[in-house]
Amino acid sequence: MHEVVKALSGITYTKTVTRNGNKRTTVLAQSEGRVLFIVLQRLKRDTFRVVSAYQAPEKMKKLYKRKVKK
Repeated sequence: MHEVVKALSGITYTKTVTRNGNKRTTVLAQSEGRVLFIVLQRLKRDTFRVVSAYQAPEKMKKLYKRKVKK
């Protein structure tokens, strides 16, 4: 969880998606040299719950690097 918090405080690429009527925020962010794919659920205006977080697959790593111009 520490790595997720650290990643979210850095440069992120964020997208809101809806699946099965559930709105989620997906985030690509980097922490400790790894790009993470993080799924968040909004609870309140500025409060989110981490639904899932894992090392991003290669395709997502490339997207992150392209979007944040690293």
